[in-house]
Amino acid sequence: MKSIPGPSVVHAVRFGRILVILIGAAILPAGHGCSASPFGKDAATTTTITPEPGAATADGAVAPPAAPPGEEPGETPVDELSKKQVLERAVAQIVTSSRSADPFLRANAIEAAHPLPDRILPLVQLGLDDDHEAVRFAAVFTAGKLRLHPTVARLRAMNDERSPSVRAARLFALRRCGDRVNLTPLAAMLDRPDPTLRGNVALLLGQLGDESAIAMLKSIAKRPSAPRIRDVEMMIVKIQVAEAIVDLGELDQIETIRAALYSEYDEVRVIAVRMLGRLGDRQYRDALVPMLDRNPVEQRLAAAESLARLGDARGLDHILAVLGEEQTPVRAQAAIALAQFGDPEADRARRRLLLEDAHEQVRLAAAAAIVKRDRRRR
Repeated sequence: MKSIPGPSVVHAVRFGRILVILIGAAILPAGHGCSASPFGKDAATTTTITPEPGAATADGAVAPPAAPPGEEPGETPVDELSKKQVLERAVAQIVTSSRSADPFLRANAIEAAHPLPDRILPLVQLGLDDDHEAVRFAAVFTAGKLRLHPTVARLRAMNDERSPSVRAARLFALRRCGDRVNLTPLAAMLDRPDPTLRGNVALLLGQLGDESAIAMLKSIAKRPSAPRIRDVEMMIVKIQVAEAIVDLGELDQIETIRAALYSEYDEVRVIAVRMLGRLGDRQYRDALVPMLDRNPVEQRLAAAESLARLGDARGLDHILAVLGEEQTPVRAQAAIALAQFGDPEADRARRRLLLEDAHEQVRLAAAAAIVKRDRRRR
């Protein structure tokens, strides 16, 4: 089995629908085939921001988030905090991360705030003017996904946007918010020899909900690999396109994703495992069970998460077993996976990762899991 070092596409590893480029970009560490940047080799340069007191430094190794007003940090043992107090701490972490010096954490914070109707609009409005394209992509995509109509004027004004991915997301967002924009440029973007851009456009078309996009997506799936695109990148684009087509209602394309479970590339297998969970593929549930015991660790975590989505909680012990893992991205992926479990052990693990882990990437992932669980309870 091959691990691909160095920069590559990481789009499909995510919290929800956009962590293809956000949280997912941080999940698989170097040496496991994924880059920290979904926008290419030079995209990980950070915007210089002076963190406020209690905010994270660029490496994320700082104290846990400040307690809400009126509550001293650390005065209540983790296990004695009420659900409301834990939720408040999770929201505080998301807000803190939205001001991080690390642009990918800022982008992740926007995704994590999707279940927070009183927080998401200001975070998106801030993100639309961010210096980093990953943050702008997250903000523009979210504006469209959640149909945040107050952002439309700003979206219309972004016609000089430099990033092709953000330009594509802008068309998606405006169409979702009711503007009759011309989507023809998306077809041209699918034809460009840039796997990141192709994957982003596939995601956008799948989320747009327009079945007429199926033909466009199938056309790119049939094209031969461009000279500058590596095999692993083409395989990832192929399953991203398949997922988008399934999202649009053509379910037979799920076979492409099922086949990717047996790819020689670790990265491709991890992405495919998570896709099948998100798509609710109960027919293939039994095929995921053996992956709980197979390396790499990211594949085990992906299998545990997807099985939980499919109603099988047997993977929880595999997640709990890696919470002491030295690699920060592995703990972050474990935190994301814990969102799928309602077990008291999973609840305690989410709390401890949020309130005690030294790294902001992990705390933010735990915060996202906590607010997602809270939304499900309502």
